[in-house]
Amino acid sequence: MSTGSSSANVRFLVWLPMLFLFAGCDSRGGDSDVERSYTKSIVREADNAFEAALISQAEAAYPPRDSVLAAVDPQWHEAIPETGYWYHSSFDGVRIPFTLTGDAVDYYGEIIDVLEASEEPQFLTRAELEYHASVSFRETYTFDHPDPFPADTLPPLSFERAYVVEMTLRWYQFCGPLCAMWIDHERIVVFDETGTLLRVFLDGPKPVAVS
Repeated sequence: MSTGSSSANVRFLVWLPMLFLFAGCDSRGGDSDVERSYTKSIVREADNAFEAALISQAEAAYPPRDSVLAAVDPQWHEAIPETGYWYHSSFDGVRIPFTLTGDAVDYYGEIIDVLEASEEPQFLTRAELEYHASVSFRETYTFDHPDPFPADTLPPLSFERAYVVEMTLRWYQFCGPLCAMWIDHERIVVFDETGTLLRVFLDGPKPVAVS
């Protein structure tokens, strides 16, 4: 498997235990009178079992671990696990993706489930997950997406008779005017017509809006 991704050396926050998210009340999100909203939408579009399997294969494909390590400060390398390393940092205890995988989707979905099920006021007063994956067959497919880091932008690449899995994940969390985060991440996985993985695009750290 080969991957195309941005690899800028950027300093990011170390991962914090997810327990912090569910610590309950604090000065930013502990008011029991605050309106709370937790929603998720997870959609996988496939016309048949073969296409559904391609989405599953795309969600199971991980980039080399070294590419994740290259995106974080060396002092935080021990925070990146040997397996399941889809994230590269965190904000307020919530992980920030390096790549989109099934594990990543499950992670954000489970946050929503825990928040909804809790009977106690939570640190996050609002959280939203939107994930969409689709697959299409292309006689010719050309990858020419702009890269957020211009120095690492890949030249256009073309594939003949290929299946293309397109994945998008959007995450929003809010616990007050000074503790919010917006994540918008994409991934494109290209297979040949037999289902062999050819290329992965758009893995890597992306700009994340926080306040």
